[in-house]
Amino acid sequence: MGSYFSSQPTPHKKTIDQLSDFIDVAFVDFAGSGGERVWKKANPNPTKVPHVVPQPDRLVCIGDLHGDLPKTKRVFKLAGLINDNEDWSGGDSVCVQVGDALDRGAEEIKVLYFLERLRAQAASSGGALYTINGNHETMNMHKDFRYVTLEGANEFTEWVEKYNLGEKIKRKCGNKNAKPLVFDKSVNPVLRARDAALRPGGPLSMRFFSWQNTVQIVGDSVFAHGGLLPKHVPNGTESVEKINTDVQKWMKGEPDAKMPKTIRGKESVVWSRHFASDSGCDCDLLQQTLTALSTKRMVVGHTIFSKINSECAGRIVRIDVGMSKGCEDGVPQALEIQNGKVTVLKESLIKDKYKQIIGRVLNPSIRS
Repeated sequence: MGSYFSSQPTPHKKTIDQLSDFIDVAFVDFAGSGGERVWKKANPNPTKVPHVVPQPDRLVCIGDLHGDLPKTKRVFKLAGLINDNEDWSGGDSVCVQVGDALDRGAEEIKVLYFLERLRAQAASSGGALYTINGNHETMNMHKDFRYVTLEGANEFTEWVEKYNLGEKIKRKCGNKNAKPLVFDKSVNPVLRARDAALRPGGPLSMRFFSWQNTVQIVGDSVFAHGGLLPKHVPNGTESVEKINTDVQKWMKGEPDAKMPKTIRGKESVVWSRHFASDSGCDCDLLQQTLTALSTKRMVVGHTIFSKINSECAGRIVRIDVGMSKGCEDGVPQALEIQNGKVTVLKESLIKDKYKQIIGRVLNPSIRS
C-alpha cells in the first residue's frame, strides 16, 4: 500500500478532505460503533450548549446508563422518544440524561453513538437531547479506570485500532493533519487504547464530552449528576456557566487547564450525595441552591435507588435506578414533567413482553 500511494500525485485538498470524511464515517464510525447509523462526520467544533434553556412543554429525565445499550434503548422507548426503528419520535420533547454513560458495561461507545444520532434527530424535529457529564466521565479522563469491564476495555481497543488505521490511510492519501494516537506506556496495556481515546483532548473526549455541560438548567429544573451545593453557585447562574466552562476547557486539553475542583472530591458536583443520603435530605441546604438558581427542583443521578423517588416536597428527585446490567440490572424508569405534572414512567414485565405503564403522579412527593 505504501509504495502505491507514494507513487501517486498529491490529490486536490477538497478530494483529500472528502476521502478523510469517508474514512471517518464509513470506516471508523460505522465499524467502530457496531454498525450504528452515522449521518455525517462529527462536527469538530460543536455548538456550545446554553447552560440555561427555556421550559419545554414536555421534559423527560433519564438516569445513568453505564454502557448498557439494550437498556438505553428500552428507556428511550419507554419515554416515547424513539419508535420501533429506534429513530427519534419525541417531536419537540426535551430530554436530559444525567451522565454516566461510561463504565460498568460492555457497549459504552455504542451508547455514545446512539445518543449522538438521537441528539441530531431531536434537534431536526424541534426537540432536544441534553447529556451532562457524570463522575464516570471525569474519572476516565483522569485515568481512573477502576470500574472498567474487560468487555468495555476491548470495545475501546477495537475502536482505536480502526481509528489509528484510518489516520494512517489518511496520511498516505495526503492528509498531513492525520495522526494516529500515541499510547501512554505507564497505563495498563489493556487500558491504553481507552486512555488514549478518553484523555483530555482525545478523540472520543472531544467528540462526546468536551462540549457537554456538567450542570444544566431547563426551565424550573436544575440537573447535576451528583448534586449542587450552595457553595458551588455563590453567583447563581454565573457560577453554573463557570463550572461548565472550566470543565469543558479541561476536557478539551487546553493549555494550563487543570481538572476543576468542582468535579473533584466527595462534595463535588459529580460526586456529592448530600441529597441522596440514607439519613435524610437537608431540605434547607437544598432550598438555598434552588433559590440561588431561581429553580423549583433539582434532578440527580449517581446514587442508585430501586425506583425514582423524591424528598423535600418534590424539590429533589433521584432518578438513578441502576438500569445497567453492570449495576443492579434494574427495570428502566424515566421522569416526565409536563404541564406542571411530575410523573414516573415505568416498565412492567408481563409474559416476557415489556409494556409501558404510567406511574402515579408525583404530587407533591414521589417517595413511597
